[in-house]
Amino acid sequence: MKPSRDQHRLAPQLQILTLGKTIAETYLIIRLNRAAELLRSTGLPVTEVALACGFRSATHFARRFAARSGMSASQFRVERK
Repeated sequence: MKPSRDQHRLAPQLQILTLGKTIAETYLIIRLNRAAELLRSTGLPVTEVALACGFRSATHFARRFAARSGMSASQFRVERK
């Protein structure tokens, strides 16, 4: 599906609002921030946190979370609780 003319005009404005990040990058950050919040405030298993934040697999979540935070989700939970 080809993006509409409005989407082409809106995309650069959204990048300015998100400090130059793409919409996909911004959405990933939002999901990872929510995951961090759930890890700090609940006892949900890491797999459940991943699924609750829209990740299709715990492995994908683990890679993305570690890349952003510098530690595994389990380590984050222990250190930030």
